Amino acid sequence: MNREEKNNKFLERNKINKRLSIVCNSTIYTKETVMDAIYLPHWMQLSEEGRAQCIVWIFDNLVKELNLEKYVEKVLFIPKAGYEDAFASYDKEDKGIFINPKYIESTSLLCIWNIFHEFQHVIQHKDEDLIKKGILMTNDFYNSFAYYFMYDGTSYRFSVSEEFVYKIKGTEDFCLELYLRNPMEIDANHKAYLKLRKVIESNLSRFGNDDETVKDLQEIKDMLLPEFNIITNDVAMDIVKYCQALVELAYQFSKDNIDESDYNKKDAELYNAISQLTKNKGHVQLSFNLEELLS
Repeated sequence: MNREEKNNKFLERNKINKRLSIVCNSTIYTKETVMDAIYLPHWMQLSEEGRAQCIVWIFDNLVKELNLEKYVEKVLFIPKAGYEDAFASYDKEDKGIFINPKYIESTSLLCIWNIFHEFQHVIQHKDEDLIKKGILMTNDFYNSFAYYFMYDGTSYRFSVSEEFVYKIKGTEDFCLELYLRNPMEIDANHKAYLKLRKVIESNLSRFGNDDETVKDLQEIKDMLLPEFNIITNDVAMDIVKYCQALVELAYQFSKDNIDESDYNKKDAELYNAISQLTKNKGHVQLSFNLEELLS
């Protein structure tokens, strides 16, 4: 069974897209009132199929509300290929948001955070498209998208013609924090938090205070927008830029644009600069122009 067939089987089994409403404990949810479900006592009462239907309604509403029809067309209840353990993923080529179905079963609003998170990635892609067309001006935030760090230190340099891979040398905790410090991920998680908090606060005022809902939101925030212990706020921008420079340096070396001696010297300088910052020993003066390397 291929991936599309698995998704279709999930939709068929749970009768998704065929419902105009869901009735749960005398409460009726529709496409227009679906945000009422984003309140933990309500969410926990819904069946798996009810939650999946709510996700589809939220997806449809956000596509229309944010004018993203050109950039995302479908939500699929399967992990994106290569991202089997991810909560969710957005694929700009496939124009789809992939939801890992195992997280729908969780007694948490995490999957709602994930939807809001992935929609921020869609907005980022839309803005990139408008920058390429000259409608929006680029900036450091969007320029940073040329580099991406995975939680295991695997790092990417993206360009129109190729994808270069490099492995950051660092501890497991450092690499995890570096992943969460990806500018696009910080942005997506921050916007997801603000959106989910706003909806929850509205529902708490309407349906009554609920400690478990408040606790759940805080636990999700602590996981995805944590108090960083290594790449702390005061040094985060510099460390991210140094790590981007490590990837760029390795790429330039792979293209024979710098010799081995120069590469090794600059590589060692960057790792030393990162080490000094993580140990709160201050900035190190590099012997080369960092901005010039990254330009």
